[in-house]
Amino acid sequence: MHVKDLDEIDRIIGRNMAFYRKREELTPRQLGGMLGMTARHIQECERGKSPLPASRLPIVCEVLGICLGQLLGAEEPGSGGNSEALI
Repeated sequence: MHVKDLDEIDRIIGRNMAFYRKREELTPRQLGGMLGMTARHIQECERGKSPLPASRLPIVCEVLGICLGQLLGAEEPGSGGNSEALI
């Protein structure tokens, strides 16, 4: 896997995190508070400028009520996944 591919994965995760955060009517500050991150870092992740730490992926999914596949873009928005699929 090339660095370029990893950058694309970061952008996909960020774009999907923003989509589901807005769907849940959370601000970057609210989501950041739940994840132990700043609102600025959340915004940078959503823009693909900063990677979301892998350790936060399960928490993001739980908070947003989605499965990892939805966050990674492997499942379409609204496909019915949930955080229990992580287990």
